Amino acid sequence: PKAKEWVQALVDQHADCHGCTFYRAEAVPPHWGSPDWPDTYEGGRWGPPYALVQGGLSARGAAEPPRVPREDNPVVRRGMAAWAGGGSGPAFFIALADHPEWGRGHTVFADAVTEDMAALERILALPTKTTPGKIPITNLVTPVPFTL
Repeated sequence: PKAKEWVQALVDQHADCHGCTFYRAEAVPPHWGSPDWPDTYEGGRWGPPYALVQGGLSARGAAEPPRVPREDNPVVRRGMAAWAGGGSGPAFFIALADHPEWGRGHTVFADAVTEDMAALERILALPTKTTPGKIPITNLVTPVPFTL
């Protein structure tokens, strides 16, 4: 898919990933997926929190990701990286749990390796702040930079 090609091009170019950060970190709640919890838009068995680490791929001098329809749309599983919000980047997330509640609504472009999942789990221990609202979002107080 075009999403994989775009991310691979960033890696191949050794892109200056000055804006590559993780900025949102939401743990897997203990009741994740439990049929004993309701399944409502405001929350329930699928969150909040929403079992993901979210970031952005902003590389100096790199082309914007292609604006294409959703592609390669499996049901998101733990460790999959996908464009956030059902869009086409550069915001993305890595799932910390399976997400059957989203159906096939996200373009998946990568899978995290086991060692990287452990690092993502450690990000959850960093200080966060939750923005109130109908859908609360938990952001890191200090975004975590990364390189490709």
